[in-house]
Amino acid sequence: MTVPLIWHVCCESENPRKAGYCDCGKELPPETGPRRDPQFECEITRYLLSGINVDPEPLNVFAGRRADIAKRDYGRDFPDLSRDLAKEACEELADARNYAVWWLDAFNRGLLPDSEHWKAEHVQAGLKHAALAFNEFHQAMTP
Repeated sequence: MTVPLIWHVCCESENPRKAGYCDCGKELPPETGPRRDPQFECEITRYLLSGINVDPEPLNVFAGRRADIAKRDYGRDFPDLSRDLAKEACEELADARNYAVWWLDAFNRGLLPDSEHWKAEHVQAGLKHAALAFNEFHQAMTP
């Protein structure tokens, strides 16, 4: 038996005139469940970063793009609330830790050009902040 290859997954067109339809012309079923509130997402990020010297806009833009890609790829605008979101955050932060320590190891071994060594300070600070964030999300996982 031959299994057909899936070459197309319907998702809502980015063209506002085709709202509710895929670019292939297929009408999409109405989304059920809650939808993302990008305005809230940006405002809460700005609020929580107020008072510290961090511009929230690059994070808001990057996170918004990733959420849009996830909606396109998975067909959901808001995560399934049966998922353990604190655990998901911990997993992502553990990945960030891995990338940071591998980057720092590459600096340490001389595998990166000397002209990039100024980045190590930022990577180290990012690793510290990722560890702090992991701690907070891990606390949210613990009953």
